Amino acid sequence: MQGTPPAGAIIGATSGTFTWTPTNVLSTNIITVRVTDNGVPPLYDEKDMTIIVTPTNTAPTLSLGSARITEHVANFESFTNNTSNGNVMFRQPTFSGSTTAFIDAAVTNYTRVVTSFPGGNTNVGGVKVLVASWSFKTGTTNPWVRLDTTSTANLPNPTIDLGARVKFDIYSTKAIKLGLGVRETGGSAAIGADGGITGGIEWLGAAKLANGSPDPSRSITASNWTTVEFNLPAEFCTNFSGGNSILATGKGTLEHLIVVPNGGMGVYTLYVDNVDVVWTPTLPSAISMNANSTLTFTASGTDPDPGSGLDFGLDADTVVGPALDAVTGAFTWTPTTATTNTITVTANDNPINGALPKSDTKSFTVTVTSDPLAVMSTVSGGETFNLTWDSVPGHEYHVQSSPASGGEWSDVGSVTAVDSTSSVTLTNDGTDRLYRIVETTGSAE
Repeated sequence: MQGTPPAGAIIGATSGTFTWTPTNVLSTNIITVRVTDNGVPPLYDEKDMTIIVTPTNTAPTLSLGSARITEHVANFESFTNNTSNGNVMFRQPTFSGSTTAFIDAAVTNYTRVVTSFPGGNTNVGGVKVLVASWSFKTGTTNPWVRLDTTSTANLPNPTIDLGARVKFDIYSTKAIKLGLGVRETGGSAAIGADGGITGGIEWLGAAKLANGSPDPSRSITASNWTTVEFNLPAEFCTNFSGGNSILATGKGTLEHLIVVPNGGMGVYTLYVDNVDVVWTPTLPSAISMNANSTLTFTASGTDPDPGSGLDFGLDADTVVGPALDAVTGAFTWTPTTATTNTITVTANDNPINGALPKSDTKSFTVTVTSDPLAVMSTVSGGETFNLTWDSVPGHEYHVQSSPASGGEWSDVGSVTAVDSTSSVTLTNDGTDRLYRIVETTGSAE
């Protein structure tokens, strides 16, 4: 070798074997190798070679963690302002005989949908929320209110999944303690549809006091919007009526809210919005979800050679619609149509020492089925139209409509499915309206 060879490089004088173990540092090395004969004068030939050394780089390890599939039960946007008392989801507070004795009905007693509510809730994406107001009667012992969903005119007995979570936003003018009453219907209605009034009722997140009143573990401070989430299978379970203090599996209904005063007696006003059911599957397992539900997760990664950090991305073949933040790894997607897709997420490292970039990839399938509660497009007055939806043979579906400007949903027809796809042709004889399909099999009409 001629010139100044890199440290540690050797070549056999007779064998010509070149040996070198470079250090783990980026470098460019030009080495000249010469071969010389034994003549007189000696003659030689030489060749230059360039060796670029790149440091070793270990690929990052990508983790997708747990996903969240959020499906709306209610956000109250389709109802008119100041709807009739007790007609939407929750009855007026005095409706339940279990708690009437604790309420001074002469002071205030109503539930309705309103457009005027306290600000500060970044999760309120619309202009309407549900409000409930009542006054706890002075002198009563262990008072509580059962805000009941039983057979309301709109959003009655909303179906939930007892293996999932129930999440909603709540604001109270006074401090409260909060729990849930769920009915173990074992039905098959869609999430948010009428699940009926059969089955025992369990209290979740609340123990029972000696005189039969509940003692919830959730404390909600006054005058703040709070996002509350009940992980149903993990909550403390106590029998309220017809149950056994063991939460059933499958579907049930959100039968009532438990509200216990924690700020003295007198008037309490609650605002509720964004009632959702949330599943939390661990990725990269296969995902099944309804259209118009939202899938979120946050990708993360570890890298023994961190360099300048990781970049996250989606495979180019991923369906159009999902969004992934390249820096934070936050993923969100709200599909609107039935489809099956493979989502592929990649974590790419960024070595700063000249090493070659490496990556890790995780993939999972997402099967999206038609939302049985999906709101259809606005239909103009006088228009004849066709609604088609995925169905279960033998199940009953109601066609419902509401004014396009906002208002209560009402039944305009029913269909008993005979195939995996059902359809109906209707004529809108009135003003512009919205239409949707509601599965009612398993409900008590």
